[in-house]
Amino acid sequence: MRRLSHHWLLTGGFLAALVATAVLAPRPSPSAATGELQPFASCVELRDWYVRAALPKVGPWGLDGGWGYIDDVGGTAVTVERSDAAASSETAGAAEVSDTGAAVDNGETGTNVQEAGVDEPDIAKTNGEVVYIVDGDDLLIERPTADGAEQVAGLNMGLQRGAEILLVDDAVVVLETVRSGELLQPDIDPGMRSDTVPSTDRPYGPTEGGQAQVEATTVDVSDPTSPEIVSTQSIEGTLVSARAHEGTVRIVSTATPTFDFVHPGEPGRGLTEAEAERVNRDLVRRTSVADWLPATGVDGDATELDCGDVVHPRSASGFATLVVTTFGPQAPTEIGHLAVVSDGSLVYSSADRLYVSTVEYHDSVWSFRSGETRAETTIHAFDASGTTTAYVASGGVAGQVPDRWAFSEDGGVLRVATVGVGDNDRGMTESSVHVLRERGSDLDEVGVAGGMGVGEDLKAVRWFGDLAVLVTFRQTDPLYTVDLSDAGDPRVIGELKIPGFSRYLHPIGDDRLLGIGQDADSRTGMEKGAQASIFDLGDLADPQRLSTAALSPNGGGRSATEDDSRAFTYDSSSGTAYVPVSPSYSDTGTRITVLQTGVDGGLMVKDRRAVPGSASAVRVLPLADGTVALVADGHVDGTMA
Repeated sequence: MRRLSHHWLLTGGFLAALVATAVLAPRPSPSAATGELQPFASCVELRDWYVRAALPKVGPWGLDGGWGYIDDVGGTAVTVERSDAAASSETAGAAEVSDTGAAVDNGETGTNVQEAGVDEPDIAKTNGEVVYIVDGDDLLIERPTADGAEQVAGLNMGLQRGAEILLVDDAVVVLETVRSGELLQPDIDPGMRSDTVPSTDRPYGPTEGGQAQVEATTVDVSDPTSPEIVSTQSIEGTLVSARAHEGTVRIVSTATPTFDFVHPGEPGRGLTEAEAERVNRDLVRRTSVADWLPATGVDGDATELDCGDVVHPRSASGFATLVVTTFGPQAPTEIGHLAVVSDGSLVYSSADRLYVSTVEYHDSVWSFRSGETRAETTIHAFDASGTTTAYVASGGVAGQVPDRWAFSEDGGVLRVATVGVGDNDRGMTESSVHVLRERGSDLDEVGVAGGMGVGEDLKAVRWFGDLAVLVTFRQTDPLYTVDLSDAGDPRVIGELKIPGFSRYLHPIGDDRLLGIGQDADSRTGMEKGAQASIFDLGDLADPQRLSTAALSPNGGGRSATEDDSRAFTYDSSSGTAYVPVSPSYSDTGTRITVLQTGVDGGLMVKDRRAVPGSASAVRVLPLADGTVALVADGHVDGTMA
């Protein structure tokens, strides 16, 4: 039996909160790849299936001309348990409201989340009284004060850069991806309180590559002054993302097998191409089940996935394994795994559905007119309504999904915004909204609205029940409204063209959106600086921009919200927004720009607060007393009323 090391004993560190996989070889379209998924009857069948699928791709350089790893990771599939709930699904998603009139506040743990009640990992969380923060090696617990913070406790966990946390009741779940390889690090005692360990500066990341594994460590914080590690789960692979809903945590990871392939002319071997190919093919024939499936385990004791819990498509189309791990932090050793013969790069979750998608690029259908490569997105749906996770359906859409905000589920219907090469006369990219319904084990596309933003990038998407709002950009910012009331016939009903663009849209009530993005030159499209805008959607056929405000005092700058929506905070009770901003060339230091929205649609800068560190590490967390805690550079930097 293999043993998975605790993360504080591993020498290596590489963090990936999001795994983006470029597929090099053409593959079947998502619709062709999906269909009935079949479980393996035995481990022998599983191993033989992988070997048969791999052998035609083995050459003198490995698989598909590989570099010791398998780069052909596309495919479909998914797991063991078929959900009886597949036929009906009613979502109570928060950010998706019945109309555009409702404002949206941060989630219960302080994070600006996509769906109400569905928490997302972040670098800082709060229960309204204390703040939990990932800072270097440590998990810190601090009590905010007006001008700083009181340190309640700290736990030195030997964390790697990029670690994030979930807060579930009285437990903190620390998530990270670690990788074996030489890494300089202090000799620490796992679980030692960080306030008793001298600070050390050490390089991050492995000096050599190695097999990655995801680690989820549950920490009991029922007594904030004495946090205690309960257990650590390990899954071979890299972290895609995670979600928590009603006390249940779901972790999505992906793993690709690695082999010690030989290469022609390799020093010490001097093999010809024919000899290298023969050695590599023999290596694949001698593989075992353990070489193909990721190991999982608790507290270092590892086991392989149950072969009967792995499902594959009818024809081989890849070798990556997507794993959905489900557990409750109150009983973290009671774990469920779903194995998926597929890759995954984006995660979206509503209250009762978890969706994992991956994009596939097809060079064989490259558009000579636009210079664009056609992309297709494969989507897997899971029932996440209870304390277990069950596979529901798979499907696909043409085009590439830019980020998780491009997904929305409403009443059992999945809506997906994509950008890709369209059917327009110039063969240019265009944005589209696809509508999919669950039918058996398929996600069938029942409607599509396209033709938006021809030749432009898709910058932002927001959903409101039967309405979608899209922002595209090249030189000007077209904002589109899309009517989704008829799933089979979605229609573009409104368009607004203005200079600049919004990268994030947030509902602030009264049929208005607050957009965070960039001002830009209307002739050249050159970005001029971070900007906030208020849009009026009172007339969906004629959306309007009511006001704007520069986010940096001297122009220029960039908001962290453009790259990470979790960096944004909105307080609907006061109409106040908090936006971390990176300095412009004529400015120094990171600032939190405080915006005041007016009942008349006005927008003004209420305050600017200088904070240490990078804007990407700033969070503003609402507290129980009505103030907000300012988290910057790994610590609470005071509060604001």
